[in-house]
Amino acid sequence: MWADEVQTFTRTGEYFAFETLDIGQYIDICTIAKTAQIGATIYTEEYNPKPGLIAGTFSGSTPSLCAGMEMLDMLGEGYIGPDGRINQIHRRFIDGINRLNETTCKGIAQDAGGMGLMVAFTPLDGKKETVNAFLNKLYANGVIAFPCGKDPVRARFLIPAIIQDADIDIALKMIEKTLLEGV
Repeated sequence: MWADEVQTFTRTGEYFAFETLDIGQYIDICTIAKTAQIGATIYTEEYNPKPGLIAGTFSGSTPSLCAGMEMLDMLGEGYIGPDGRINQIHRRFIDGINRLNETTCKGIAQDAGGMGLMVAFTPLDGKKETVNAFLNKLYANGVIAFPCGKDPVRARFLIPAIIQDADIDIALKMIEKTLLEGV
């Protein structure tokens, strides 16, 4: 089984999403990038390629490798694990969206979920045009999000691991403001 962790590496609260999902025993090959600052392929001994068979578009320079190592060291200092900062950020963001859906934005901030620093919810009616208009207004109000999914279309956030609780609260206020403005 091949795990594509280019987007998810270190963003789920564990180093690998397959660890979060407890399916590591099934993984033979895993690709990582982005947070690592390089593109890399990790494999079991059975899939160990012969010399000369691995090449990469983004295999990394010395500065990239140093930055990636520093990122991994920093994440190991309280960010990873069930009680790590990544999961604290996730809970605060999800709880905030759910609170909006139960109070001032009742029924228009639905289905908040995701993993770790990857969060999404269904704004308003979840229709493509409505969500795109919402995302444009949200951007104008100072928060970047992207569309994902289909029927419903959702607003997706890739939250930085260094975000502070006060910044999450500001983002939630801007989400609330934008939802209440309508499209």
